[in-house]
Amino acid sequence: MKSIKPHDINFNDKNLTIIDVRTPEEFHLDHIQGAINMPLDYFEDHKKELSQYDHIIAYCNTGNSSSQFIKKAAKLGYTHITNLAGGLSACQGCPREVEKGPLPLMQQIQITAGSLVLLGIGLSILANNRWIGLSSFVGAGLVFAGATGRCGMGKILAMMPRNKIETNTKTTSVSGNNLVIQQFADKDLAHYSYMAISNGEAVVVDPTRNPQQYYDLAQHHNAKIVAVLNTHPHADFASGHLQIHNETAATIYVGDKVGAEYAHTSLQGGETIKVGTATIVSYFTPGHSPDSISYLIKDDHDKEIAFFTGDWVFIGDVGRADLREKVGNIKAKQAELAGMMYDSTREILPILDKNLMILPAHGAGTSCGKGLSKKNMDSLGNQLKYNPMLQEMSKEEFIEELTSDQPSIPPYFTNSVLLNKHGNSSYQEAKDTIPMIGTLPNEFDGVIIDTRSYDKFVLYPLYKGAINIPYNENFVGVLGSVILPTDKIIVIVEHQKEYEKIVASIMSIGYESLITGLYIHEQKSEKEIKKYTVIDLRSPSTFADNPLFSDAINIPLEELQSQLEKLDKTTTYIPYCGGSYKSCVASTILRAHGYQANHVMPG
Repeated sequence: MKSIKPHDINFNDKNLTIIDVRTPEEFHLDHIQGAINMPLDYFEDHKKELSQYDHIIAYCNTGNSSSQFIKKAAKLGYTHITNLAGGLSACQGCPREVEKGPLPLMQQIQITAGSLVLLGIGLSILANNRWIGLSSFVGAGLVFAGATGRCGMGKILAMMPRNKIETNTKTTSVSGNNLVIQQFADKDLAHYSYMAISNGEAVVVDPTRNPQQYYDLAQHHNAKIVAVLNTHPHADFASGHLQIHNETAATIYVGDKVGAEYAHTSLQGGETIKVGTATIVSYFTPGHSPDSISYLIKDDHDKEIAFFTGDWVFIGDVGRADLREKVGNIKAKQAELAGMMYDSTREILPILDKNLMILPAHGAGTSCGKGLSKKNMDSLGNQLKYNPMLQEMSKEEFIEELTSDQPSIPPYFTNSVLLNKHGNSSYQEAKDTIPMIGTLPNEFDGVIIDTRSYDKFVLYPLYKGAINIPYNENFVGVLGSVILPTDKIIVIVEHQKEYEKIVASIMSIGYESLITGLYIHEQKSEKEIKKYTVIDLRSPSTFADNPLFSDAINIPLEELQSQLEKLDKTTTYIPYCGGSYKSCVASTILRAHGYQANHVMPG
């Protein structure tokens, strides 16, 4: 197991992620600045997140728990994690500041009780001897607490905002004094949204279509959602800001250049918004769009904690500048927007606290940029040093770099901007409008989308002319790339259990209005509907150990020609191998000998 001493760490490494594996309670008390809390006890919840980080240093108090964390990760193939030798206790004088939270609750009780006893004694001497009753009352309370295990003072102190601990361990958080910021990741869209909570009030930033996760977290913290911050009309997903406003009366804040068609408060940049004891300052940040607003949040010590940058600045990149040439309240050429991006990033970022965290709306995998890091957040200082688009260069060089080699623009992007400018209907209301159908039509003048796996699509076809977009993490991105906002679609879903997820994906880009029918195909039996026979070309041992298709026949490629007499020329065969090369060869052999082999299964 690799280990490293605190003073040997290069904290300026842009690919470095520090993970604190202790409990949320311990993390709340003190942690290395910028660290992410992934408790060892919740390893199963976090294990998939480890793949998004290039270089990880894990730590605990002494190094023992982090060693266990690393061993568990290694069993899953994650070998890029280094243990912090000596743990947090070895970090005195560490180049990266150790942030301190409130004192442990027991210590707070001791200090408070002792202070009240001394106060009672002092006042009884200096003012009135009746004040000795305060000392007696506190003393009696401590005796009662020791005898019963119940402490009224402890309950009062625990209810104070500074002692409220973030316990939602499935997403990433940032904290300040009386401030918790939670990040929510929609991995299918590489979209990040946020909730900031301070003193019983909460604000949501760039929300997804379904706001239930924000409601759940607010309820967990006994907080009221009072505001929604939109950085701009997003092009790649449908936002739930209007539903949150309608259901919670939260104020929606958005840039005045958006031309929003829903109830909102317009911002020009420079305005201040209070949420609990936290302060949010708006910044006009054009570049990705001409109407972008970013939000700086400060805790009640006036410390700059985080910057919600939307699609303006990403980790490792900035937002592309070519999405608003034809859509939006204000249209702008990409070269013009790229110039705005150069000016705004150079004017705003250098004046902010280098230790604050950049919290973007997207990560690696989005079509809103071309060079994003796998990290989901980073310090401003690191980004100023290592983000290629924030380095010293001429404005002309910057514009050339930003406007070249960007990914193609999916057709649904233009539609999403318009939807978000208008405001989307509530999630459940929109979902209820999706019509269910019991059978597929004989003819359809739209597009039928089969979401089953490719092998099921090929082996058991349901509709001639359907296109196959298998449901996985790429589904919604591909759907928005090949289906136009003007198309009519029928969607085939394999099982009832997949219905909710597939509908949620379609609704995440506002495409539910395209659906004229959703057909759930509960397959009864393969034998009943089977039209093909699979020839599994893998070795007999592999075929036996890992059978992939029921009723498949096993004939290795090297034996195929010698066993052709076993095959039936009235049956259509589909060759399958671990890759696709052998199956291509096998299909041509079959056809050359008069057998039907109409499809080739990819490995």
